[in-house]
Amino acid sequence: MGDLVSLKTEIEHEGELLIFEGFESAILGYGSRHGMSGPVVVYDRDTCIEIIRGDSGCTLEEAEDFFIEVFLDNDHGAASPFFVNIAPAQEH
Repeated sequence: MGDLVSLKTEIEHEGELLIFEGFESAILGYGSRHGMSGPVVVYDRDTCIEIIRGDSGCTLEEAEDFFIEVFLDNDHGAASPFFVNIAPAQEH
């Protein structure tokens, strides 16, 4: 098993945006919706998992578990980012 304990995720507050250090390449942009106090960072979920795998050398399952534990199971308040799954392109 990869050393997930050594993988540090630092959170930078840039105004009200949460930027996860080391995951900048997974940022797709910014998003908002009705009822939100402002925009939030939008990350590509699969890229986040690949970053975790690359940094730790863990399996896909271990990386997905770590992703859920660190990113999805933690409430960062109104600045909590979105994590999206990119759908494959559809031919019309």
